[in-house]
Amino acid sequence: MISLISTKDKIDEKKYKEFINEDSRISFYGDFLYPLAMDSTYDNYLTQAAEGTINKKLLACRNKIWEKLNGFSMKTIKLAPAYFIHYGTTKELFSLLTKNLNNYRCLNWREKVLSNVNDKISYIVNHSYIDDNTKICKNVYIENSYIGKDTVIGDNVILSNVKLGSVQIPDNVCLNTILTRNNEYVTRIYGLEDNPKIEKSNKTIFLGCCLEDMLNKYDINENKIWQKEDKSIWKAKLYTVENNNNASVKSALLLYKIINCEAKKEEAVNYFNKKRTSLYESFNNADATKMKNNNKKIEDLIISYEFINLIKEEKNIELANNVLLKNENIEAQIQSILNIANKYDYKIKSRIYLALSKIIKINKLENKFKIDFEEKCYEEIKNVISKQNTTEAIKQKNIKNKSIEELPIRINFGGGWSDTPPYCNENGGIVLNGAFKINGENPIKVKIEKNKNREIILKSKDLNIIKKFDNIEELKKCNNTNDVFSLLKASLLISGIINKDDNSINNVIDRIGSGFIFTTDATLIPKGSGLGTSSILAAGCLKCLYNFLGISISDEELAYKTLEQEQIMGTGGGWQDQIGGIIPGIKCTYTEPGEIQSFDIRRINISSKFKNEINNRMVLIYTGQRRLAKNLLRDIMNNYIANNRNTVETIGEIKNKAIQMQKAFEKENLKLFCKLLNEHWELSKKLDKGCTNTCINQILNCCDDLIDGRMICGAGGGGFLYVILKKGISKKALSNRIQEIFQDSGIKVFNIEIYEGDSKK
Repeated sequence: MISLISTKDKIDEKKYKEFINEDSRISFYGDFLYPLAMDSTYDNYLTQAAEGTINKKLLACRNKIWEKLNGFSMKTIKLAPAYFIHYGTTKELFSLLTKNLNNYRCLNWREKVLSNVNDKISYIVNHSYIDDNTKICKNVYIENSYIGKDTVIGDNVILSNVKLGSVQIPDNVCLNTILTRNNEYVTRIYGLEDNPKIEKSNKTIFLGCCLEDMLNKYDINENKIWQKEDKSIWKAKLYTVENNNNASVKSALLLYKIINCEAKKEEAVNYFNKKRTSLYESFNNADATKMKNNNKKIEDLIISYEFINLIKEEKNIELANNVLLKNENIEAQIQSILNIANKYDYKIKSRIYLALSKIIKINKLENKFKIDFEEKCYEEIKNVISKQNTTEAIKQKNIKNKSIEELPIRINFGGGWSDTPPYCNENGGIVLNGAFKINGENPIKVKIEKNKNREIILKSKDLNIIKKFDNIEELKKCNNTNDVFSLLKASLLISGIINKDDNSINNVIDRIGSGFIFTTDATLIPKGSGLGTSSILAAGCLKCLYNFLGISISDEELAYKTLEQEQIMGTGGGWQDQIGGIIPGIKCTYTEPGEIQSFDIRRINISSKFKNEINNRMVLIYTGQRRLAKNLLRDIMNNYIANNRNTVETIGEIKNKAIQMQKAFEKENLKLFCKLLNEHWELSKKLDKGCTNTCINQILNCCDDLIDGRMICGAGGGGFLYVILKKGISKKALSNRIQEIFQDSGIKVFNIEIYEGDSKK
């Protein structure tokens, strides 16, 4: 059939005009269906009733149609469930889609089809964007439209193909905008009850009013409206032709006022002196392709909001991504989402960016979008954590000669992951952990001392690296995880010793009164240990700096400053490590949901007997493997941000496990604690299979008969394990077993004991 009007898949204008003209008037029923009937004949076909008159042009068309279609047969299929629905007037359409909608629920008819609004609406909307800040009455049908903010829509209204904003639409009207072939706009307004085909009479009703009364009131000659014999509303030139949408809508609403005799005479006269068109002319002059393209833009916008709404409803990001993948022009769709993302808070924005990062990878669009959207996700989280950062440049000339801090390691017992942004910000966190010496020492050491040579020198003792800094900008750069001095640089920034406005090293030295040598030492702990070393070291650096400057800071403030420091370094992480290291003993820390975390730290007082039991039975085992916490943290938090149900639910269970373990400690019931610890270990493996591996499993299996409890330190995947020995089993027995099986592989046992604080202080 397409070939009747085309050549080589392109419309042939000459062929097209043979079939589409006022003489032929091809009819679907008579001209296309009859040749498909089994008993049809060519002669009878030529005599079939026509839409117009039977003439040579029609017969020529029928001849070609017969040749194309007669070789095919037609089968009718009864659809079920199905209804035959006929609507020929605006009033019938309105009734069908509002009052009678419930009659067709079996056909899956519903109030909302392809729209950004929620499902609980009282009006009917199809393929339209509706701003949240709109007022819409119950009996309204909206299609192919953009309804902007501060729009009020009255009762009994149809809106079709309109773009509105900050306007009020009266009751009982249909409003429809046409885009013409000349790129002009015509917004037609008429009443739901109007019959545009009725000829002019003494009382022509239009928009519920008498048209003749309006003409008389404003002294407007009817020739301004009708110029031919057909004097129906259909042919009346009532609508102005405008250059833009807003002017067109404004003009239609002015016409409503004029018809209701509510406008000033000057307004009416000016209106009817403008270029105008009729329903008939505007219909024939409409550019359907341009209007279709406009509707596609609305569709893209709706898909964007559908995508964002799924994220707001905390659905799995994969579901949201499936919405985007429906769009052929995925690049334009992503850009549409980016254009509206900034109206949301960090929680929604971070999830939008993470979802887009996945979509871009799936569609291999990295070259089209140079932004790393996963990093933008975490940038939003970082900005929230740093929101309260009020660090100012230190102006202190009475600094001490030197300051030294020595801190213990942190061993996590329960609740890990719940302290990590954004989980803790959105749900609150609960973590049980303890401060421990390792092999009799506090292994994390920080020292700062004056340098008389007016130099700033940073030193890492465990890496045996020392560097004098001459460039202030180099000192300000602290977000490179491969930079061995990034942690020290970040602490200088967070503490205020270095300020963003400093333009030279001398500027810093003049302001604080001296140069300095800043040294860190964690030689006693292997890298990637899982003992919270980096966070405790960061906290130690800050504590050492504040003491050097003579500034008092609480443990809670120090913990939060450390959280901020890790964010600007780009390593992420939560708050449990630094709290575990800077506050002695065993404690359970609680936070409430909130952008700014406030710590409720509850020290657990235990008897000397129970303390000795823990010290005698708890042992660290080094796996000989390193792991980078940032990667593990990112993987888990990506899953959480993506609303992965397993991740969300498992972290919730882990958080509750911390409360149970706290109670076991308070009751000094180590047997119950071991049971809970083993359950926590299973939850950790459920959360992240990468937290264990063949080596870790072998270590635990080889000493299973010697231990009651087991757990990884930190995120896992390497570093340290800690175990609780069975009663009567010595640490020496465990060490011998490990040495016997793993020999010189690097796997070995470390002794630990609870750190209760410095007695000198």
